[in-house]
Amino acid sequence: EEEYTQQVPVQQKTTSLPFALTHDGAIKNVFFSPDDNVRSALLYLINQEQRSIKIAIFSFTENKIAQALLEAQKRGVRVELIADNGCLRDRYNKLVLLCDHGLDIFVYNPSYTKGAIGSCMHHKFALFGKNIFNKSIIWTGSFNFTKAASQHNQENVIVLDDKPVIDKFTAQFKQLKTRSHRYGKSKVRI
Repeated sequence: EEEYTQQVPVQQKTTSLPFALTHDGAIKNVFFSPDDNVRSALLYLINQEQRSIKIAIFSFTENKIAQALLEAQKRGVRVELIADNGCLRDRYNKLVLLCDHGLDIFVYNPSYTKGAIGSCMHHKFALFGKNIFNKSIIWTGSFNFTKAASQHNQENVIVLDDKPVIDKFTAQFKQLKTRSHRYGKSKVRI
């Protein structure tokens, strides 16, 4: 499978490399699955990250993404992940693997909302602290971290470096952590 390893010059259309700066120097990219290689674009961002990755994801079963996050952690990147409680019921979920390797994993508490029916944490976003072009980036859309999302489902992703948008997502991530509990016993990082 092809992996992205370089940047695209401004205004150049290509099917192999995902990220470009607009004429005003901003990152504004859109991907559709299965037409675009969305998983490889995500792996590229994970591999480029220098500081931190904060993920809120409904479902996470994709091994290649899990392995890339583990490699990021080995490079010194701080990785935090919040998943929906339902993710734990999937026997292929990657939360146990990630937790066992010391990543900070949180599980949303479905009883957070009051009422007869509990809520779900249906977000699908990732915040990258210092990434391509040395920018903070938000990755968001309908794309779960699953093979079905990569190979079969009709999904979308938007990648931006817009500071007010990133700030709003960062505040939401912090809020979600207050509505979640730590999963397992994450190992202490050295």
